[in-house]
Amino acid sequence: MSGKAVATSFGAAVLVLAPTLLGEATVYKFGLVLIFLVGAIGLHLLVNWAGELSLAHAALVGLPAFVVVKLSADHGVSPIYLLPVGILVGLLVGGVVGLPAIRARGLQVALVTLAAGVAIDRFFFTKDWIVGGVAGAQSAVPRLGPFTFATARSLYPVLGFFVVLSIAAAWAIYRSKVGRGLLWVKAHPDAASAFGVPVARYRVLAYILAGGFAGFSGALTAMWVQRLTPQAFPLTKSFTYLIVVALAGRGFIGGVAAAASFVEGGRLFLPNADALLTYGAPLGLIVTLTRYPTGLNGLGRQLTGHIQTAVRVRRKEPSMNREIKGLNVRPMLGAGAVLVAVGFAAIGLAWYHAGNTSQVWIQNQELISGGVGGLALVVVGIGLIVYDRMLSLRSADAERWERLIETLANQQAPAPAPRRGRRSAA
Repeated sequence: MSGKAVATSFGAAVLVLAPTLLGEATVYKFGLVLIFLVGAIGLHLLVNWAGELSLAHAALVGLPAFVVVKLSADHGVSPIYLLPVGILVGLLVGGVVGLPAIRARGLQVALVTLAAGVAIDRFFFTKDWIVGGVAGAQSAVPRLGPFTFATARSLYPVLGFFVVLSIAAAWAIYRSKVGRGLLWVKAHPDAASAFGVPVARYRVLAYILAGGFAGFSGALTAMWVQRLTPQAFPLTKSFTYLIVVALAGRGFIGGVAAAASFVEGGRLFLPNADALLTYGAPLGLIVTLTRYPTGLNGLGRQLTGHIQTAVRVRRKEPSMNREIKGLNVRPMLGAGAVLVAVGFAAIGLAWYHAGNTSQVWIQNQELISGGVGGLALVVVGIGLIVYDRMLSLRSADAERWERLIETLANQQAPAPAPRRGRRSAA
């Protein structure tokens, strides 16, 4: 197994298992961020891969969510079993939105998709037979076989697995013929058409795929929240999705994850952050579009290039300092610092949530789960930092001894005999 595969597997395991050490409220909010990420992946595919636009993305997430919740409430079926239904509804609605959108260009695309979002909101989200009345519909308790998931912490590994699965699906599309065709259609549509690529079909396919990810996000929302109202999917949320994918820029979904963590994670985790995000996110969008069009993905590619260059130089010259051009390439130290930061953040969030409730059992749960879990992460992180320091000292001592032995060997070596000229030799 390659190093990249090991790193990917480790990251997926951390994503699925690590947040279960936190408190119930923190895990619930973290799950909402991951669900938002799945929906943002669909719009990222549409905007940054295919070069299309949609202002109806929130409606494409909301409609499958209401379908899954209503079916689960009426028939008592676990929403986990209805996740494929949400994907199918998203694919269908995405195709319906994409058909008229491919006939438009520029501002017309924005108007057509906005009209589609308004139509879904006004027609479907006002009907009791799909939204379940003013109080919304209550889905059945999620269960999978003999297992029942009554809390967010117990359900989170299931959610994490499906999020990892959606990321893997996006990676498969990105590396496939379809992904290359979408990128080609965006960059040079005339050249793609000249080489036999069906441009119109690929554009409709982009809307369908975006709708599929949106439907999956909506179905995950139904599974996670379990009671939905139309206020959960306002039209303004489509602009939030658009800001996130614009900040992400061209490339895979690393930038999408970072932007979603900043925008949606900041809204959920930071107290009184609505004003900051209301003005900060659009300002970041303006700066990205005017100064850094590659976005966070471009920044990630630059950092990755610097790290790879530093690693290659270090392999060629093992004795040189690990700090190369101001870049510290020490994975143990980096991992330890991340764990310490995450641990202190978990302790802070547990303390914050425990102080904002008067229920003793919630306070105890937050302090035990978030506090103890965060303290464990801090201890492990400090252990990695200390271990890295010991390795650095051992490496420095070894290099010192090597230089001392080399110096002594040069001093004890006999001087070379002087060369004689031709006359003396004769």
